Amino acid sequence: MPDVAVMLDTNARALDRARQDQEKALAAGGRIDKLSFASLAFMPSLSGSGRHTCSLEEVHQFLERRRVAEEDLRFKLQAAMGLNAALAFQAWTLEATPDDAWPFSIQADGRPLDFVAALTLDKLTGEVEWLTLREFGNCAGDAAARAKNEATHREMRDDESIKEGKPNSGDDGRL
Repeated sequence: MPDVAVMLDTNARALDRARQDQEKALAAGGRIDKLSFASLAFMPSLSGSGRHTCSLEEVHQFLERRRVAEEDLRFKLQAAMGLNAALAFQAWTLEATPDDAWPFSIQADGRPLDFVAALTLDKLTGEVEWLTLREFGNCAGDAAARAKNEATHREMRDDESIKEGKPNSGDDGRL
């Protein structure tokens, strides 16, 4: 496996962990990301050493999957960051298929903000996620519900404070 690791610009330990992860995922009936090392077809080494290896064809197919995914990502980023970025995002919301994803900067309150808008408005958070239209809607809806829930609790605490004659949470005591 060390030779395969060199071809994949990683180390043998990482490939061995990927093989173990693959075995666990297959045993549990889980899905394996086709771009992860766990997607490689590992086979026992012909030397009988108990080690595993991959065929050259398997390594080539894996690298090709990653190349195609990188080109797809580059195309998506170019579309997202084009001159008409706002229109591109709007068009995406109208035409997205269930598998189409868009880059978002996840804000501190959990709301997804279009990546280009976040970049333009200086609201990058360091947390970027590619979301499908459904994931975007769920994420935005969940964040809005949390914000409403927090506001309701704040109002209830303020009402209780007023009944007890205490200043409310927004009252600093000045007239």
